[in-house]
Amino acid sequence: MASATQLKCFIGLILMTALLMGCGGAGAVPGIDTPIPVGDVELQFTSATKQDSYSVSFDQKMRPNATEDILLIVEADVVSGDLDMDVVQEWGVTVQDEGGREDKPGMTQAGIMDGEEQILWVFAVSRASQSLTVNLPDGQTVALDSLLKE
Repeated sequence: MASATQLKCFIGLILMTALLMGCGGAGAVPGIDTPIPVGDVELQFTSATKQDSYSVSFDQKMRPNATEDILLIVEADVVSGDLDMDVVQEWGVTVQDEGGREDKPGMTQAGIMDGEEQILWVFAVSRASQSLTVNLPDGQTVALDSLLKE
């Protein structure tokens, strides 16, 4: 039979492991670790990547207009609900950096991509930006820092 001290250590170890693993508790980031409701759908952001260009088709690429900018490609899975592209366009999604600069998407795509129902936004953001947040309808925000790749 385990002693009281051993039992306390075991319980402490379990709690520490749960906190370090981020098992959907207090450390979970809404919109990234867990879905968030946006209109009639629930979204979960899956990637945010900075890149110099984005291929729209095999012979067409998007590039930012200003040399001090870079493209930010943001993807979100539609976890539940019915996706309506017209409604997505009306959301007025923007991305904001740590300096307060706010940008609208240059392109929005929605539909089945890679076998999943997804939304993709392409923004031109400051190349120097280090912290980016998506602004959604109803004042919701999702910090993209944990997803951001360059």
